[in-house]
Amino acid sequence: MKNYFCFYNAGLAGTWLTWFINQHASFPQYKMSDNTTDNVVTDLTCLGSTWCYMADDEDGCADDVLTFDQYVSDVAVTYSQNNSATKRCIKVLPDHDLSDLDSTSDLFTEVMNKIDYIIMPTLLPDSTMSHLIERRVAFMWGDADQRHQEMIEIYADVTNGVYDTKFNKPIHYLQIDKLLNGNETEYNALLDIIEESPIDNWAQIAADYRINFIEKDYGKIK
Repeated sequence: MKNYFCFYNAGLAGTWLTWFINQHASFPQYKMSDNTTDNVVTDLTCLGSTWCYMADDEDGCADDVLTFDQYVSDVAVTYSQNNSATKRCIKVLPDHDLSDLDSTSDLFTEVMNKIDYIIMPTLLPDSTMSHLIERRVAFMWGDADQRHQEMIEIYADVTNGVYDTKFNKPIHYLQIDKLLNGNETEYNALLDIIEESPIDNWAQIAADYRINFIEKDYGKIK
């Protein structure tokens, strides 16, 4: 089984991207469910794709802490809709990009040892979609200014090779705004990495998420 890990900063559609990658022919084709904030659907959950590698002392995540083998047997296999899957895309908890995990620790090494390829969604700060995401983040977590600064720092780390050095694994940096806007070149680049054929209606799938989650006018809800 080839393991693609989706590392991302919260807000950059990482859960959707993990689910989307998992819909391709050689992947588990996990189902999705709605995720809500204050009784408003703000995101989705990809059932089967999440490995909680350590306890979340800060946010109190309810996911069980599992070894990777436990995750595979108890979660990944249980929720798989494709018995012929030879690849899977995984997101991690509690830190979606291992930002709070000491890179010299045994646990960091353990996580790295399970990874064949990393896929990271990126986004230009001050782009149209960046501002839309900040509005969504403000509704979900209440601090858009902090998230804007984080996006600036994340993009700087991408361009300066910080993640390449930290993870020492092959990384594909995916421009999430282009993918969600139906850019075929961006999608083809992803297909090259996961070595898959395209999903026939991929652009509509991407547009549905963009419209229903990113472009939703959260300012009119409260």
